[in-house]
Amino acid sequence: MITALSLHHFKSVEDVDVSFDPVTVFVGNNGSGKSNIVDSLRFLKDAATQGLDRAFTDRHGIESVRQWSPTRPYRMQIEISLRNGEFWGTYRLAIETVKGGYKVSNEHIEIREFARDWKASLNDGNPATFPIARRQTVNRDGDGKIYERTWQAPRLGATPFLPDSRFFDALPPVGEVNILSVRADELVLTHPFASSPHGLFRNLSNFQAYSIYPNTLRLPQEPSNERFLLQDGRNLTSILKAMRRTTRGVEAIDQITTALKAILPSLETISILSVGGYLVPQFHIKEASGKTHKFNVAQMSDGTLRVLGLLTALYQQPKPGIIVLEEPEQTVNPAIMEVLADSIKEVSQTSQVIVTTHSPHLLDQFDPKQIRAVDMVDGHTQVSPVGPMQMGVVHDRLFSLGELLVSEGLHGG
Repeated sequence: MITALSLHHFKSVEDVDVSFDPVTVFVGNNGSGKSNIVDSLRFLKDAATQGLDRAFTDRHGIESVRQWSPTRPYRMQIEISLRNGEFWGTYRLAIETVKGGYKVSNEHIEIREFARDWKASLNDGNPATFPIARRQTVNRDGDGKIYERTWQAPRLGATPFLPDSRFFDALPPVGEVNILSVRADELVLTHPFASSPHGLFRNLSNFQAYSIYPNTLRLPQEPSNERFLLQDGRNLTSILKAMRRTTRGVEAIDQITTALKAILPSLETISILSVGGYLVPQFHIKEASGKTHKFNVAQMSDGTLRVLGLLTALYQQPKPGIIVLEEPEQTVNPAIMEVLADSIKEVSQTSQVIVTTHSPHLLDQFDPKQIRAVDMVDGHTQVSPVGPMQMGVVHDRLFSLGELLVSEGLHGG
């Protein structure tokens, strides 16, 4: 999961450090920069999986991504830290403008992990694995030269995994290698000769952000073989159909159906119908008489369809490691927020969930420590935990966070 994010001169963000929990909820006024925080994560994923050119092009060029400056252009920098079990990694990317284009001025990667390495068996010569502790750094300078260093030693018994411990700092060096030079638009993160970034790449590519609206789900959908639900949900029917083929997928569909029954108590199941080469969902509704009827998307409310999309994003199989839901309360009855929050909490046991919201009803379903207040101050985005004064009011049960949001807005400390 993501543990920390540091942004410098990214869109409206001048200088921000954000910590993350298994569930992290960003709340703030329209235009405060919540979406920019999320897009910085999406930008890293796009750059890693599709290349920097595509990541910038999809955002209308570097001038639209780098914070605007009336004089000398700023250098944009994103730094992210992730942890997954006994793996911890941090990645920093700095980009500057060059003659209307861009160049990577710096990349820094550090990885600390307990892993297994290959070693020839002393008895029969067959390869075997043995536990190791490894620390690696990769640095790429403004000329595109890559330097990699490795520290490694056998893991000592039941040594706990603490990435900031002296144990990792004391590992003996294996060596330093000047690997080669890379192109200005090429990332070390995806370079085949840099061995360290692979774990980081897997974690970043396992990130999915969702803005799902009913009008997309009402359209007949072409079959898709995408692994994950797409950002707008346009392959939802293919995801649900594929989930029927596995035990975990069937269990996940049961979880989706159970949650949807909070809106449609008479719902029995959801099936996928193929019509003219397109896929459409059907809702099986059981009447009081015991008869079952099938309803199509044209007969379902906007709120029901959106909740279906959000629940599919959360429970899909296979499941992304990091799931972002942007303003899930739109078109949804406030009474359903508790159901949605319960699903988010359940899924956060195995996947990290990040939420942006304006909803006081959704906000009140979470621990105040999971909330991040996003403010726009003098044209710059600021992000921080809810301030001590408002936290004190909530702790004393004078007001809930949702009530404070409506009356005065939430502000960081």
